[in-house]
Amino acid sequence: MFQSFALIFALFFGILLPFQSSHAVPKFTRSQAYGDWVLNCAKDTDPKVEKSESCSLSQKIVTEKGVRILGVNIVNTPAKKRDQAIFSLPLGFYIPDGVKVSVDKGRTRRLLVAFCTQQAGCVAQIELDKKFSRELASGKKMKVTLHTVDRKKQMDFAVSLKGIAAGLRAIK
Repeated sequence: MFQSFALIFALFFGILLPFQSSHAVPKFTRSQAYGDWVLNCAKDTDPKVEKSESCSLSQKIVTEKGVRILGVNIVNTPAKKRDQAIFSLPLGFYIPDGVKVSVDKGRTRRLLVAFCTQQAGCVAQIELDKKFSRELASGKKMKVTLHTVDRKKQMDFAVSLKGIAAGLRAIK
């Protein structure tokens, strides 16, 4: 349990937070677009780290004014031996209902929200097991569903899966 929280905390401050701040500019070693997804990698200069390059595959959903309303980051976590999908969500939804994610018309998976901050919104995660990774790679759209705080309205966000198969291969 503590490891999961520590992972989310580290990912938030190491990967998600730089995208939230106009002052923090990460120094990537490589960046490449895969359809609607972007692979960003950075080298770790710590000699104690086995894998010197960390990569994330991401997509942001923004409003017409350029405000991020949803972000999805897929990171390779060697310690867990599976990729993790980290969702950066807007504030103002009913947290006890959690977050629902499905690919095309497939099985719905429920995510629990790990934490929320005023600056970055809320964060939820899911491990990408082989089945879910295959669904993503062969799918067209991922649907992320939330409910408003008053539970009167369901909010559905469509995330394009164009290019994710190649991006998932590149993140390794």
